[in-house]
Amino acid sequence: MNSAVQDTSHCPLVKHCTQLVHSEVATAGMPIIEAVQHCLNAGLPGIPFCDAQGKVTGKISLKHLLVSTCVPKDISNYAHLISDNAVSMSTGNALEKLTPLMQAPVEDFVLTDFVYAASDTPLYKALALMDKYNTGYFFVLKEGRYMGSLTMHLLSQHMLDMFRAYTKTG
Repeated sequence: MNSAVQDTSHCPLVKHCTQLVHSEVATAGMPIIEAVQHCLNAGLPGIPFCDAQGKVTGKISLKHLLVSTCVPKDISNYAHLISDNAVSMSTGNALEKLTPLMQAPVEDFVLTDFVYAASDTPLYKALALMDKYNTGYFFVLKEGRYMGSLTMHLLSQHMLDMFRAYTKTG
C-alpha cells in the first residue's frame, strides 16, 4: 500500500458521532426572525434551507444575514482602519432598519454554497472539508435530506472521547 494513501478501513465515520446537532430547517416563506431563532435554539451559526420536498438546497447563515444587512458594502475590507471611537447608528435608527429584515422571507438570503457530508463520510474527510471551505460546521445529509449538523467543537469532543476510550483499552 502506498504510504501517502490513508487506510480508511478503520476510520471512524460521521455517523459514529453521537453528538450531531439537530435543528429546525428554513423553508420558503419563513420570516428571517424565525430562522434566526432556530439557529440560536440549536447553537448553530446556520441552518439548512429545504425545498418543498424536504431536500436541502441551501443554507441560512447568521454571519451572512448580519454582515450583508448591517455592514455597508465593502467596509469589511477596511475594518482594521475603523476607529474604535467611530460614531455608531442610533438605536432607534438601527431598529428601524432591523424590523423589515426580521420580517423578510428567508429565501431572500439563502446561500446555495454550503458544506455537507454523507453519514458514511470518514471523519478525516469531514475535517478536510471544514478546512477547505473555512467553516466550523457542516450539514449531515442522507439522500439529500437533513440529518443534523456537526460542528468543529462536537467533532473535537468526539475525537477526544475516542482517544480516551482507546487509551483505557489499549
